[in-house]
Amino acid sequence: MAAFDSKASKSKSAQMSGDAIAFFKRVKSQIKMEDLEKVRKLLRYKKKGPLANIWSKVTDLWVVANDKNLAFAQKAGPIAALLYVVMPIDLIPDAIPFAGLIDDAAVVGYVVSTLATKISQIKKPKPNLQ
Repeated sequence: MAAFDSKASKSKSAQMSGDAIAFFKRVKSQIKMEDLEKVRKLLRYKKKGPLANIWSKVTDLWVVANDKNLAFAQKAGPIAALLYVVMPIDLIPDAIPFAGLIDDAAVVGYVVSTLATKISQIKKPKPNLQ
């Protein structure tokens, strides 16, 4: 019986992650550059629960979203993910202890995985040509 419950729990968790990503994609389609300022004001309050464990990924998204060398279309995904993190009402409202940030962590993980190459290029130290 315990194994069955475990499988059901994993299935429900996978479905919630999929739902969170679908919600994120809808948010992404409506992103504007002004949304980055909203994120900047609220992001510091989100370093808790599941997000504290992946905070380096959240900051990677912030770096990509603020990269002056990228076109807005390339920044839309990171901005949408960050906006998803700071929005109190999303797929699982953030007011629900612990669980409310799991969907945020799933969206951050998804976007970081799709931008892994871009993130490593941006974070790569630039050669000093002096």
